[in-house]
Amino acid sequence: MILPELLREIENRGVQLVPAGDRLRFRPKRNLTPELVAELREHKAAILQTLKMREGVDPARIEDAGEVLEMARAYFGLLPEDREEPPLPEPEKGHDPLVHRHTAKARFFRGVRGRDLEKRKREGLPPWIRLVNAQGGGGGR
Repeated sequence: MILPELLREIENRGVQLVPAGDRLRFRPKRNLTPELVAELREHKAAILQTLKMREGVDPARIEDAGEVLEMARAYFGLLPEDREEPPLPEPEKGHDPLVHRHTAKARFFRGVRGRDLEKRKREGLPPWIRLVNAQGGGGGR
């Protein structure tokens, strides 16, 4: 049996392998067959080396982002040919909807402020006094 297959078979049986110095410990023993124990003894050095390499690896760190992306695409079916609709087109230069919306709002509020200042001038009020309508709300129009 090849080492990755052996480790996969042991892990599928719920057996935990733990390196302890130059010894290999495993639990629960009742889940292993005598053939698997013989395989463990035969490949002990390689298994210890593999387990020690696993301990040093941080699972949160991505070594090869390309490989991870390829696996995710294969798992979730995110290959370009699997997409149902094409990706969004690039916005035209100078026509970004967020910038346009912000500009429109800025123009609106600038206009409102200008109208309020004109109304205050007409009524002979200083610009720092806030206009109040008859119901007690602000912005009397």
